[in-house]
Amino acid sequence: MSEQRIGVVGAGTMGQGIAQVVAANGFNVRLYDVADEQLTRAKNAIDKGLEKLVAKEKMTAEGKQEALARLSTTTALDALSDCSVIIEAAPEQPALKEKLFRDLSHLSSDAILASNTSSLSLTRLAAVCERPERVVGMHFFNPVPVLKLVEVIRAEQTSDATVERIEALTKALGKTAVPVGDAPGFAVNRLLVPMINEAAFALSEGVADASGIDECMMGGCNHPMGPLALADLANKLRRRAIVVVLTDFNDPIGAELMVENLTWLAKRHPAIFAAIRDPTLDEIANSDPESLEAVNRAVVAGDMRRDREIVITKLRRRGIFCIDGAPNEISVELINRYLEIHRRELV
Repeated sequence: MSEQRIGVVGAGTMGQGIAQVVAANGFNVRLYDVADEQLTRAKNAIDKGLEKLVAKEKMTAEGKQEALARLSTTTALDALSDCSVIIEAAPEQPALKEKLFRDLSHLSSDAILASNTSSLSLTRLAAVCERPERVVGMHFFNPVPVLKLVEVIRAEQTSDATVERIEALTKALGKTAVPVGDAPGFAVNRLLVPMINEAAFALSEGVADASGIDECMMGGCNHPMGPLALADLANKLRRRAIVVVLTDFNDPIGAELMVENLTWLAKRHPAIFAAIRDPTLDEIANSDPESLEAVNRAVVAGDMRRDREIVITKLRRRGIFCIDGAPNEISVELINRYLEIHRRELV
């Protein structure tokens, strides 16, 4: 048994799984949550998880009791001050995580602060901390007791020593550490989300039905679960992605197909439709034509602008966030919609 104490912040699905794995591998673990009721649910879930290992003869009954004895819970954040590593598994809300990391950095001057975030910038989290070189990403996958991969994400400020310690801890937990950079989606989600999106488009275009698409990926690519089944599972677990479609909107027929696809996706994920407006089109539509050719160009431009407005109106009525702006306006508006989605807790 290791004398090292690991703190886990957040007793939800991921926090429970992380705490179970830590305790089962010989570490003392202190699980923090703001609610006693959630901690009680977490302890019951961990007990059941360990019992499954006993039933599968992967752990003895005595080993289960020893693991449970290494688990303690608290609603006081400062109770984590003696932990050498603190793994944060709170909801994916930037303001909440930044406050947590700011507070955690004051508890201890040398504890490693690891985040289980699947999407937020580690560099931004490190920036609010004292000694930001000890901040790192430690992204587990659900269900934590089953899946072996952990993405170890290096922020711009993360030191080599911090990465080495987290890679060693990951190995001690029986997991495989893969070092990745602090980029959107990291590695796994950057690859996974486009595949799920493409599966949804294939379904809406009638390429195959849902079971057929999933069977193709399972039978043809040896995936244990199809992309649509995985998307449904993720939805049930309430861990949703934000789907962003960026388009110059020059194909009204394709835009109608996009309405169908986004309507289907919006049932499972918050969706943002970002249409880049061509200033030249507005100039032509609003011009005072002096020739027949100019009249024709103005009519076509007006029709395209009207088609654009019809599609955007349809999307907004179906609950899809829409942006209609010039190229230099899109980035700021995307950030505003992203913050609005998180503020409304839609992910």
